[in-house]
Amino acid sequence: RELARSDVVVLQEYEEPRSDLLAWWALARRLPVLASFQGGIPPWRPAPVEERVRRASVRRLAGVLVGSSDEADRVRSAYDLDPARVHRVVNPVDTAVWVPRDRQTARARLGLSPTARVVAWHGRVDVRRKGLDVLVEAWRQVCTALPDADLELLLVGAGADEPELRDLLAGVRGVQWLAEYASADQVAERLAACDLWVSASRHEGLAVAPLEAMASGRAVVVSDAPGARDVVGSTGEHGGTLVPCESSEALATAVLDALADPEGLQGRGRAARRRVEEAFSVPAVGRQLAAAVAAACGDRG
Repeated sequence: RELARSDVVVLQEYEEPRSDLLAWWALARRLPVLASFQGGIPPWRPAPVEERVRRASVRRLAGVLVGSSDEADRVRSAYDLDPARVHRVVNPVDTAVWVPRDRQTARARLGLSPTARVVAWHGRVDVRRKGLDVLVEAWRQVCTALPDADLELLLVGAGADEPELRDLLAGVRGVQWLAEYASADQVAERLAACDLWVSASRHEGLAVAPLEAMASGRAVVVSDAPGARDVVGSTGEHGGTLVPCESSEALATAVLDALADPEGLQGRGRAARRRVEEAFSVPAVGRQLAAAVAAACGDRG
């Protein structure tokens, strides 16, 4: 009843049975339905009957809301959708919460040296998906290249693969791991303390963690997983560096290059903050969503 009173319905996940049902229910009522999917290319394949139903139901949606350009390309191809019905609506970041903070104050609270070279990562501890094996190996290479440097790797996160990550970290120097589902303030303090944020993910939809680091005024080095180019650009223009997936050597080289240029890191951090304000802040994403809703309502005739 509440849905029938609406002008438009926005549903999460267009590759789920509830989206199929709502698409057909709304069709007879001329009620536009927009459905989103932020998780990147799904790892599953539906049963043949479900796949046929899904193709028909997605084509009856008023539009889909997609975070990354990779997913936009996939969904247009998979469902033969009119590009005008595929709307880019990214994950928002609250730029009033994720802000640049004083580095030395954060380091003092965390017991870090004012002159240390500090790299950070935060997220779910899923070794394969998040590329944590690649990240740890890259950090080993950084430590080998700078044997006398005061180096710190700050990890924040929990998950099913914690035992595997502990094994990977055995014998690795300069690592502080907050192995819990940390609060935003705990993450923000470590972002403030770091010089650089890194990720070696193999698979993402449109990752929020690098955006939080960028909003905090920190340059990032990220693997070229789905959605990464939408976040940092392809040529470093937004304070980020892309490296090939699965390459610990490329990641280590990019980290070493970044740490060797402290002034450049500061400039890249400012560029990263501007990128988030312009494209991923709540007002920016609100405008993206408003445009998609307007297009869907306009299709009602």
